[in-house]
Amino acid sequence: MTGISQAHSVVQPSPFSRRIAGVIVILYAVITMVPLAWIFLTGFKSGPDSIAYPPKVLFAPSAEGYCNL
Repeated sequence: MTGISQAHSVVQPSPFSRRIAGVIVILYAVITMVPLAWIFLTGFKSGPDSIAYPPKVLFAPSAEGYCNL
């Protein structure tokens, strides 16, 4: 059972497709991380600020929510 091995050519991706893939990965990372950062920052808001509508982007951070645990 000896077989003849054939060389397979490996096609390298073009620089353009590598750049597009990089942009897609970065975009996915940003879309994934922004809600997590929002949740983390909401932990440092006061009670009324955390449920305010529209949400407050600028606030005075405090650790009172973590101290009362």
